Amino acid sequence: MVAELPSTTAETDELDTRRAFVDRWVRASAARVPVDRKCLTHQVNAWSLDLSKPDWVAHRYGRAATVCAGAPPTSELTGWRGVRNLYGDFADPLARYVVSYYYATWALRPAGIPNKLRDPFREQARSTACTAVHLRLVRGSAAEPGVLGTEQVATSFVTQVAADAVEHRAAHRQSAVLAFADGILDQARMLDRDHVAVADRFGLPFGAVEPLIARLIDSADRLIAEYDRDLPTAPQASERTEDLLRFVDQEYADVVAAIRRHTLAGVPPPVQLERRSEHLTEARARTHRALLRAIRRGCAMTDEDARRMFYARLGWLLRGEAKMKSHRQFDDRAAADTADHGTARDELLTALRTYLIRHRAEIPLGIGAAAEYDLVLRLLGLPGLEAELLIGDTAALTAWCTAAWSQQRPDHALAMDPAAAADVLLHAVRWAVEQSRDGA
Repeated sequence: MVAELPSTTAETDELDTRRAFVDRWVRASAARVPVDRKCLTHQVNAWSLDLSKPDWVAHRYGRAATVCAGAPPTSELTGWRGVRNLYGDFADPLARYVVSYYYATWALRPAGIPNKLRDPFREQARSTACTAVHLRLVRGSAAEPGVLGTEQVATSFVTQVAADAVEHRAAHRQSAVLAFADGILDQARMLDRDHVAVADRFGLPFGAVEPLIARLIDSADRLIAEYDRDLPTAPQASERTEDLLRFVDQEYADVVAAIRRHTLAGVPPPVQLERRSEHLTEARARTHRALLRAIRRGCAMTDEDARRMFYARLGWLLRGEAKMKSHRQFDDRAAADTADHGTARDELLTALRTYLIRHRAEIPLGIGAAAEYDLVLRLLGLPGLEAELLIGDTAALTAWCTAAWSQQRPDHALAMDPAAAADVLLHAVRWAVEQSRDGA
């Protein structure tokens, strides 16, 4: 395999970043065999991170290669010669196999989509469908092991890909198509929120919006009807979902019991407790819907998946009421009792970072044990002005989280995507502000 590697990829062990290395790799690989570069870039990045974890990869290619393969995208490192071989042997063929489902699902797009509406559906094929296949390959199923479990399994699968003889291709196509169908339904629901706005935005006659939505739903339903065989039935998926939600139900019961204890004692419950209780039911409902859909697609969801999904959704619901308050408290604290805003800001950032380190186990939502804990320490350790601007701009903070996670969330993250991760970081900062203020 190495003999056919892209010849323009870096051959030395000079300093380089994973982002630059992947970009060069994809350009050279796409020049050799044409492919959708955006989709291939995403998949090479994803497989790079996955391949950085197994012990057999480090044994075969060296620890330096796995460090580079799993490093943050902008970290400058040496050791890329081993990564070149790793990508050629595994990351590139695995990525190209997944990308093949972009073309397969895009060919199944609903007929009659206006040109201005094609891009969202293309992204569903490029991202949602391919991600479903990627996750199935990594996690495995009852019928097939995860492809990176051992060197022998990984080599066997890549050999099957090269021979166009993948044993479980039908199951992989099923995952891709059902994910694509879910994406079509998501787009239909979004369009159905405001027919007037959709007509104005896409230049459609108002009367054409409802028939368009009906065609989308019909197209998705036909795909689901054709490809959902051998998956859990709706009752089976519902039963499994309720079983997984027992942790969420216990969390709900604990909060309600705490409120009752305070009430019986004649003491108002803490504000944070009341706020959480207000959102628990909706967070549970959203987690239920997400779990049910994943299980219906054949994903093997665990108690830990349910826990992470619930807390991520609880964080999203807390975002609206908390965001402005967090920014206001940060600004007030930074400017207090000094004419030198920069000095006060830097002192506050240091104090908040120190507080989070000392009280790691007390941070709510389990943030102290999650990947977001490392992110919030990095955030508060940035130069003062940069950290302040990120904390004050959710869009910028989301972009920063996207770069930090390089398009794939860590296994121990609470948030399911960078936008939710930004919410978790702001929640941790706000908590540190409130707690350190109360203890001052």
